[in-house]
Amino acid sequence: MDKQTGLLSKNLVIGIIALFIRMTITPSVAVDTIEQCSMSTSNGNTLYVGGTREDNYTRTQDAINDANNGDTVFVCDASSPYFENVVGDKSIW
Repeated sequence: MDKQTGLLSKNLVIGIIALFIRMTITPSVAVDTIEQCSMSTSNGNTLYVGGTREDNYTRTQDAINDANNGDTVFVCDASSPYFENVVGDKSIW
């Protein structure tokens, strides 16, 4: 193996390692912002499911049951994957 090929191989390995390190750091930073689970709306109340807020619902169906027409039911990403069958007969967001 000549010197140029060896240098190229070494740089390739270093690049792949740097990519893996970056991939493990970036999601941990993003999760912190998702955990806050907040969303601003201008119509009605917002009811949150999941996330870290103390008054959030643990089940989507409970939030839908408590919602009024025009309210927003927001299911936080921190709760995913989330499996629940819900039934709604209200005009909510």
